[in-house]
Amino acid sequence: MEFRGPAPGRAELTFRWALLLAAAFVLVAGGSPLAESLASEAAAVCLETAPARSCGGAPMEAKFDARFSPKELAKSEQTPLSPWVSMRFIPSEGARLPALKGFEIEEDRHLRLNLNGVPICSPGNVDEMPTKQRCKDAVIGEGKMVTNVVFPEVTIPPIHSELTVYNGGRKNGVRTLFLDAFITVPTPAEIVTWVKVRHSDLGRHGLKLVGSVPKIAGGSGSIESLAWRFHKSVFSATCPADRQLDTHFNTTFADGTLLAGTVARPCMPGS
Repeated sequence: MEFRGPAPGRAELTFRWALLLAAAFVLVAGGSPLAESLASEAAAVCLETAPARSCGGAPMEAKFDARFSPKELAKSEQTPLSPWVSMRFIPSEGARLPALKGFEIEEDRHLRLNLNGVPICSPGNVDEMPTKQRCKDAVIGEGKMVTNVVFPEVTIPPIHSELTVYNGGRKNGVRTLFLDAFITVPTPAEIVTWVKVRHSDLGRHGLKLVGSVPKIAGGSGSIESLAWRFHKSVFSATCPADRQLDTHFNTTFADGTLLAGTVARPCMPGS
């Protein structure tokens, strides 16, 4: 994922992310259905903004949330579960919401993603059968997206779209998913966000979903919120010794702003 702004060295970037992880807000609370996806509760930490703006003067705030069901998970054997994640961005009064360029969702290392046997599909074009029909066997999650489109002469009311998550197979050796939504204004368009799946054996977070958001309405569109739930059939987890699963969010925007936050949710160890 590309972050705009000055190009710091590797050591400086590592230090910044270390500071962020130490400072990120952590929330421990109960569950909630997908219908409450816009009521996210974890505030974001501002890491960096464009050079002309101080970090404290970011043009928005972000709220992140992450939940899962069931809450009771085995201590040593993987238990199927359904993770849910959401991101909501709220512009400052009088400010325009900058376009979301990309995101990273880092899941707790006790979670496992298994797509073995799940059919693979790719987005098509306008001359083909709609993706939702053509790729129905490759669906691994559903959710919602809210988009704002602002032109100099007119502001369009927020656009609410259904969101579908598909197994995109491997590209250049990297496992991929894609989020698919459809907007009808200013012109009908399919919004496809590709997500790379990466793994790590270091630290608390072992599974990273790296999303690259396309330009919407020629750059005039910005995502106000994203929320989706994965099917229980593709995720499993164990309950760790500290009885919580952590999810960390990093987001980057077209104006150079970087916002991040961490959510921790309790689990109950089963047999």
